[in-house]
Amino acid sequence: MNTETFESCEKEEFLDASRDTFPPSSNEVIAKYFSGGFLSKDEFHMNTFSIFPFPNSRTQLPGRIPNRVFSIWAVLKDFVGNDLTHISLPITLNEPLSVLHKYLEGFAYETEMLNIVNTEDPIERLENIAAYFAISQSSFAYRIYKPFNPLLGETFELIINKKNFFCVCEQVSHHPPISAFHFETPKIRVRGCIGNGIKFWGTSIDVMLDGSVFYEVLDSNGDVETVITLGNFPMYSARGVIMGNIWLERYGTVHIANHTSGHTLDLTFKKRGWFSNRDLNAVEGVVVDRNGKVLRNLYGNWTNEIWSCSHEMYKRIKANPTLGKGQHSKLLCKPIPKLPNSEQYFNMPQFSMALNELREDMNPAPTDTRFRPDIVCLENGDLERASLEKHRLEEKQRAARRLREANGDTWRPLWFDLKPDPISNRDEWRFNFEYLEQNFEKCPDIY
Repeated sequence: MNTETFESCEKEEFLDASRDTFPPSSNEVIAKYFSGGFLSKDEFHMNTFSIFPFPNSRTQLPGRIPNRVFSIWAVLKDFVGNDLTHISLPITLNEPLSVLHKYLEGFAYETEMLNIVNTEDPIERLENIAAYFAISQSSFAYRIYKPFNPLLGETFELIINKKNFFCVCEQVSHHPPISAFHFETPKIRVRGCIGNGIKFWGTSIDVMLDGSVFYEVLDSNGDVETVITLGNFPMYSARGVIMGNIWLERYGTVHIANHTSGHTLDLTFKKRGWFSNRDLNAVEGVVVDRNGKVLRNLYGNWTNEIWSCSHEMYKRIKANPTLGKGQHSKLLCKPIPKLPNSEQYFNMPQFSMALNELREDMNPAPTDTRFRPDIVCLENGDLERASLEKHRLEEKQRAARRLREANGDTWRPLWFDLKPDPISNRDEWRFNFEYLEQNFEKCPDIY
């Protein structure tokens, strides 16, 4: 599923293919669901986008992080070289979030998201998407607990203001684990599907992501104006497992391609050196045009700040680092500050703590993660009950799989369909918009 640089085509032919991605009826479904219809592009601005913070959202979890004394090495020593997605791990390793939540945490950076659509310059769009991708996961650097693996058919919805924002996620496959998501506003659509694998190597735990993410900037009619894709995601690696002093490293190169203009950006997350922390959390990016000419560079730290500058200026900065972050560079983004009490709540930022909150004005599907009992128990601070619920849910999922196999049935996701994609020329999980009809009678009983 890795995104590649596809052969360029004429802009109009490409956009015609992109417009075929979603049926015209999808706009009718959206208008029916959202009272009064979606806001127009002219009406849509910073004040109406407002994802963060949620109205009256919580600033802490119901319970604090439970006291748990354990050795990760003692828990995992028998699984060296194994894929941990196939293994039931103790709940002492978890934070009260699902993997589905992790793909949405970046939406806390609403300003960075708006920067993508508030410019028509293709190079600025690439830079803004790269900066958004890098900084939106900055809180992961000090969060050592793993999210829960979603159950097959588990969903999560994020719908804000009933007028200008919705996102729906679904776990469409269990082995291999694949999550599909669809995010929509009047100005931009973000869709994709990502699979993950987790390997334990003895000294480190590595998380590998495989998939495609599509950023589709929309015009005033809701048609696709620009398509930018992300693929080849960097790896997450938890180090210091044996010694117990865990820290997170992220390394590898994400490839970002503007399929409308032909520009590309490779953003490299650098690996810490053997004897120095100089490159720890450092990023470097290169923007090139369709002919391969280097135009601009990005630099900085994915836990701190991301900057951009001309290629000529970047060569001067490499020769003399004191010139960096000056008047000839542009600050693209910086992370949201940690809450003062975040260490008591798994080091989660406020946006993340609010994700699984179930409020009276919500009507999510019964498969929504907000109803998942092991996660709810853990966020309430009840570690023992959470462990029992986790085991019960895993056994229930195994029994359901055995029953399907005995009956010769196969699993079919409800809200996403596997279809050929005109942009990637591969099959991708595509949102079918049926979720917005709010008919949840056919939802499976997974909890």
